[in-house]
Amino acid sequence: MAYTALATLRALGGPGALPPPGAPARAALVAHVKALQRPDGAWAAVAAGSERDLRFLYCACAVSALLGDWGGVDRPRALGYIRSCQNYDGAFGLNPCQESHGGSTYCAVAALQLMGELDAFFDGGGGGGGGGDREALVRWCLERQAEGGFQGRPNKAPDSCYAFWVGATLGLLGAGALADRARATAFVAACQDTAFGGFSKHPRQFPDVLHSFYSTCWLSLAGAPGLAPLDLALGVAAAAAAVPDGSSGGAAAPGSGAAPAAQLPRGDNGGDELQEEAGGGGGGSSVGQT
Repeated sequence: MAYTALATLRALGGPGALPPPGAPARAALVAHVKALQRPDGAWAAVAAGSERDLRFLYCACAVSALLGDWGGVDRPRALGYIRSCQNYDGAFGLNPCQESHGGSTYCAVAALQLMGELDAFFDGGGGGGGGGDREALVRWCLERQAEGGFQGRPNKAPDSCYAFWVGATLGLLGAGALADRARATAFVAACQDTAFGGFSKHPRQFPDVLHSFYSTCWLSLAGAPGLAPLDLALGVAAAAAAVPDGSSGGAAAPGSGAAPAAQLPRGDNGGDELQEEAGGGGGGSSVGQT
């Protein structure tokens, strides 16, 4: 929730919407992030009795990037936890020994980018330590494009939000151009409800705010006209991602990996009756096991 609140404040009011450096509220946020990191390097959602996994590690990194203060993050432990979640296929599970998943893979890769450790993690040197298999991860992400859209894991139906989770991961890895963006955009367009205007999880379902947001993020990433550039690592508009010193919070050029502008096709979704959705994850994060 801290990440969501800070990102919303930045989107609504710019860098000046956050507590200034040295303010008690800013120091309290950094202390809160620090208190939630566990000995294994993961973060918990709250102080006691909560889940802990890559979702919350990512949120801790995003909060630190938005504040421009990394005093609450023990980077070596965080990197060790990320490494422990990487599987034989190159992708990442939410926790060690769990199935690779598009959402948790994005959390791992984006957190590495925010910490400035992405290249070191995969290519060696620096705090990242090397050893990560970039080629295997890119292959796994490309294999998630099914029926035009992206799925979260093998043998699942494509889902509009994974166009962002997987597409942004490819962009951060420098492989965004390898995806078939035209087909992915056509799938997202099929998820748009022409009566209500938003986007749904699957075609011909009622739209919701979460899938409308991540579908719009994908369209920005894919270069659709009329949309602000996207910071891939923070998942917000580049203007909202800029830290107080004017640099990008995501440690990468805003909108990196974006394709040339492509016109969004008109969706074919008439507001049909909502179909039952697969269960999502808990813990206050939008990254679920779907």
